Amino acid sequence: HGERMRFPERERLRAYIEQLRQEGPDRVILCDAQTDPHCVYRGIAALANSGGGIMMIGLTEHEVYGVDAPEVWSSALTRSVREQVEPMPRLNLELLRYSDKEIIKVEVQAEAAPPYMTREGVVYLRRDGEIRPATRQELLDLAAAALPNGAAPGGGFDLPQAGVEVVGAYLRDGVWFYDVRDLRVTSGVTVGLPSRSPPIQ
Repeated sequence: HGERMRFPERERLRAYIEQLRQEGPDRVILCDAQTDPHCVYRGIAALANSGGGIMMIGLTEHEVYGVDAPEVWSSALTRSVREQVEPMPRLNLELLRYSDKEIIKVEVQAEAAPPYMTREGVVYLRRDGEIRPATRQELLDLAAAALPNGAAPGGGFDLPQAGVEVVGAYLRDGVWFYDVRDLRVTSGVTVGLPSRSPPIQ
């Protein structure tokens, strides 16, 4: 009987998580209560390198575990990210209640352009539901995506913060232009590099 009473609440939680995932399958991370708060900085960095995302602490896909001491957990998490991730992403923490248990929602905002690097010198990404170090090509893509932000003339090009890839380059009048893809292809983006610079591969 008790299980039946909790069922609608769990369905609401599942629907909420699914709604979050619509922003991108790799932009939501679920952590159970056994996760060490000092170790989640890799996931936070990975979300920041995707342009931001959500980490939910105290639940998995199938179970609401809750967090026993959310204030202690939140403090440890924030301190760990401050000490381990450069630059530090903006974190907005919120306490949610489900099934009489407390869950911590961490919204990660990438205010600076990626890459976000950990103190051990690793740039983490989240791909296919896993957190892993970036490959050389992925690092080049992150760096290329960050370039036009500061170099675009008059702020004429607003580069998306997530899922950006340079897919083509060509020289015109001594200036390299790039085709940048997120969910679409944006052509004719220039970063104002001198003509001797090779295209970004």
